[in-house]
Amino acid sequence: MPHAPRRPRRPRRLSAAALLALRLAAPLAALLAALPACEDDAPTGQPTPRRRAATAAAPAAPAAPDARPGEGPQEAPDWVKGLDPNMMRRANQAPEGYRRGHVFNPHVLIERGEGGWRLLLLERPLKADAQLTFEGQRVEIDLEREPSNELKQSADFEASRARWRLPSGDVEGRTEAWRAAGAYTIELLDWSVEPFDPRAHPVQVRGRASGRVMLYFKDEGGAQGWVVGRFEGAPVRYLGDPARWADASR
Repeated sequence: MPHAPRRPRRPRRLSAAALLALRLAAPLAALLAALPACEDDAPTGQPTPRRRAATAAAPAAPAAPDARPGEGPQEAPDWVKGLDPNMMRRANQAPEGYRRGHVFNPHVLIERGEGGWRLLLLERPLKADAQLTFEGQRVEIDLEREPSNELKQSADFEASRARWRLPSGDVEGRTEAWRAAGAYTIELLDWSVEPFDPRAHPVQVRGRASGRVMLYFKDEGGAQGWVVGRFEGAPVRYLGDPARWADASR
């Protein structure tokens, strides 16, 4: 018997959730197509850029002072090398000089510490009377006796205890001695200084001094440094009460 023709199947009705999904599919696809490719989606064969973690740059190590020779004179005049006092007395300009061709025009300071009196030639002047940390390089010369208007002191390479100190590291005031032999001559022309005042701050400027200075340094490599000139009104200060230091040493 011939089979009866089959009735066409009615299309299934989509649920409400399916209809909502279809409506959202087209806008979502367009939105994704408009977005830029991610870093991990770089085309094949090209390096994928990577984000570097932000790190603080390490501080650069401070360069040593005059690590390279300067453009100034590398060798001192003969009369400076010989510490000629007559030529020193003709130099009426403020103390000036060089170290390895770099200008060094120091500021003079005289101070009384527990170890006695000393004359300092500072690259930068004091910002305050009680400042104890010095900036830059400096030269230190111990005075052999109590300063006065008549003080004259000289020392050759063998007898000299003068020190030329250079900044070392990144800590302000930290220094190391330049390994060089130094000779010098000093003359004080005016000494107007009051005694220590026990009622005031332990570190106190109590007067001014004027005079002349000439020094010459040379290291084993032949590098030279020198200063010559006349200073006026250099500050003179105490770092404490000399009477207490005297009592403690007895």
